[in-house]
Amino acid sequence: MQRLLAAVYFLAIAVWVGTVVFHSFVVAPTLFRSLPQATAGDVVARIFPTYYLLGYVCGVITTIVPWLLWNPTTGQRPLSWASVVAAVMLLATLIGGTVIHPRAAALRPRLANAAVDSPERIQFRQLHTAAVTANLLVLAGGLVLVVMVSRHLR
Repeated sequence: MQRLLAAVYFLAIAVWVGTVVFHSFVVAPTLFRSLPQATAGDVVARIFPTYYLLGYVCGVITTIVPWLLWNPTTGQRPLSWASVVAAVMLLATLIGGTVIHPRAAALRPRLANAAVDSPERIQFRQLHTAAVTANLLVLAGGLVLVVMVSRHLR
């Protein structure tokens, strides 16, 4: 059972980090280079619900499973520090998916006719910056988990 939990745990970390890397460095840049900005934005906005849902699922698994891997008979301690890192990552994902993305999505229809320095565009840029920051936090935490957990569970 412990091996299965460890496999699920590693898979959740890998899927989460892989999703962030693929979306951030392949999907979004390719769409914005290949399509008109408004169209690329529409496509990326349609991807986000699934992107965030995957992050929520992986985040819950990655936060909880280290405690299930604890073996009190051997005295092996749970990876509590890994759960804290995962919980921070999950919080950033939740903020991105439940706060930032809905606010940005509500602004998107008004951007087409908005001036470059309009309040809508300024607010959208601020939301985009917050989303990128949250995403980078998730990526950094995920990379820390990949390195540290793989070393710990050898």
